[in-house]
Amino acid sequence: MATAIVTEPGKAAAQVPSNSPYQLDKAQVLKASRALLKFVVGQEKTGAKPNLLADADEPDNSAETIWLNLATKKFISDVKRLKPSQVALPHPLRTATSSTICLIVKDPQRTFKDLVVSASLSATITKVISISKLRAKFRTFESRRALCASHDIFLADSRIVRMLPALLGKPFYSRTVKTPIPVNFEGPKAVTPARLAAETRAAIGSTYVHLSASASTSVRVGRADFTPEQIVENVDAVVTALVAKKVPAGWRGVRSFHIKSPNSAALPIWMTQELYADEDVLRPADEERKALVDAARKEKRTAKKMVKRAQRAEFVKSRAALNVQKEEEQPVEMDFEPAPVSKALVQSEERLVEREVVAKKKRRALGDVVDAGLDVTVKEAKKLKTKKAM
Repeated sequence: MATAIVTEPGKAAAQVPSNSPYQLDKAQVLKASRALLKFVVGQEKTGAKPNLLADADEPDNSAETIWLNLATKKFISDVKRLKPSQVALPHPLRTATSSTICLIVKDPQRTFKDLVVSASLSATITKVISISKLRAKFRTFESRRALCASHDIFLADSRIVRMLPALLGKPFYSRTVKTPIPVNFEGPKAVTPARLAAETRAAIGSTYVHLSASASTSVRVGRADFTPEQIVENVDAVVTALVAKKVPAGWRGVRSFHIKSPNSAALPIWMTQELYADEDVLRPADEERKALVDAARKEKRTAKKMVKRAQRAEFVKSRAALNVQKEEEQPVEMDFEPAPVSKALVQSEERLVEREVVAKKKRRALGDVVDAGLDVTVKEAKKLKTKKAM
C-alpha cells in the first residue's frame, strides 16, 4: 500500500498510509480549482464586477489572484512578524519580464547599483534606494504612496528590514501586497553579482507567508489565468511547507484548507475530522482541580485587594494626624506682613536727615553771633563767623 510523508515541527518525517486523513487529496484540490476558475471566467464574461486594472498586454499584473486559506486549531504565531516566510512555487506568480523590482539597501547606495549592472538586472531592478535616501526623500504620505505604486515587488536588505515600517508606513504595511521582502545579504562574504541574481530569482519565483497572532492565514498560490493543474501543484507545495514548518503539531494542528478568489466563496480542499484533541477536553477530575485552582486564585486576589485597602486607609489616617500635629505646633502668625522698604525711600530719608543737621549747625552759628551783642543780619553773621574762623 502506498504511503505518504507527514512531518511535524521538531520531529523526523513519518510514513503515513495513503488512506490516512492527514494528507492533501489532490483530486479534491483539482476539482475545487476547476470550479473556482470556471466561476472567475463566468464573472468576467457576465461583467458582474469587471477588473478595472486588467491589461491584455500584461496578464501577470491584471489577472485575479487565487488564495489558499489556512485555519488552525491554535494560534500559528504569538506575535506579528515583519519578515515573511518564503515558499518556492513550481509555477511562479510573476516573471522577470513582467515585474519591476525596487531594492532597498544599506549605505552606500552606489555599491549595490554597480552590482545590479554587473548582474545584468537593470531591466528587472529598476530602482535602488539606500536607507539614508529613503529617510530624506520619502517623508510625506504622498511620496510613499507614489513609491508603493511605482513597482511590483520591493526587496529589502535583511539587515534593515526592521527599520522600514517607521520609514514606509501605511502604504506598504496596511496590506501584504507591497510589504518589502527580506533578501539575505548577511555574512562575512561580500555580496556578489551572482548572489544578487540568485536572490532576485528566488524572490520572483516564490510566494510569501505573513504570520500574525491569529488562527488563520492566507497565501497567494495562483492566478486566474493558470490551469487547474498548475494551481494544484502550487497548492501542494505551499501546504507541504506550511504543515512541515509553520503549523504547531503539524497536520493535527490544522483545522481546514480552502481556496478562493477575491470575489468567490471559499471552496474546501481539506477539513479535519476532529476539531479538538483528547488533551483539549477536561475530564471530571480535571474540572474539579481547575475549579479549586480558580477559587484559590480568586481568594488570593481578594486578599491582596483587602490588604491594599487597609494599607491605604492607614496611610490616609496617619497623614491626617500628622497634618493636625503640624497645625498645633505652628506659631501664630500676624494677620499682615510689613511692606518691603524700597531703596529709594531709604536714600530720601537719609538726605532729609543730612539737611536737618546742616540747618541745626547754621542756627547754632547764628545764635553765637547774637549772644556776642551784635545787631547784624544773617549774612553779616555768616561773614563774621567766617572771619572768626580764619
